[in-house]
Amino acid sequence: SGALEFAGKNNYVRVENSPKLNPANGITIAVWLQPKWTGNNRILQKEPDDQQFRLLKEWQDHLVFEIAGVGRLQHSGVPPQGQWTHLAATYDGSFLRVYYNGEEVDAARATGRMPVSTAPLIIGSKRPGAAAGDDYCGLMDDLRIYNRALSVEKIAALVPRHTQASGPDPPNGAGATGGPLLIWKGGCTAVFHDVYLGQNP
Repeated sequence: SGALEFAGKNNYVRVENSPKLNPANGITIAVWLQPKWTGNNRILQKEPDDQQFRLLKEWQDHLVFEIAGVGRLQHSGVPPQGQWTHLAATYDGSFLRVYYNGEEVDAARATGRMPVSTAPLIIGSKRPGAAAGDDYCGLMDDLRIYNRALSVEKIAALVPRHTQASGPDPPNGAGATGGPLLIWKGGCTAVFHDVYLGQNP
């Protein structure tokens, strides 16, 4: 699939600093995750002392999107382990927002100009040599960073409409059928599908 697999400590991607990684007035971070949460896991971080922006899962299963000097959004509930979830976080000058699979799940008021730095962007950790638990474990794919807040419509467009199987033939609840053939439209992000055969729903 082309996804990157992060195995824990000292597994990260370093992206050297550039003007494109220093937006001032807004930002969107969008990424597909299949996580194995282990602790205070950084999805990505710009500036190792938490002085620019970061997106992470903190202890007690909180998803945190923070921009230094601007605001912090702490959402209770993280993308589930072992399955793909599309995560997006935005700042538009007035609000921090977080989306799961194209739907907004939380927002917090925030204002101010975003800080800039010469630090590299670290994907999958806080910094090189970070403490155990600061590293992301799992799969990550299609990471995007925009220098503006995408609208809810544009974020929804990043997520396939059919992430689960659909259109089964025979249909759900069918009785007698003419043959054993089973057909369905596969989910865009599914690794496998469960098929149930029986008399009880």
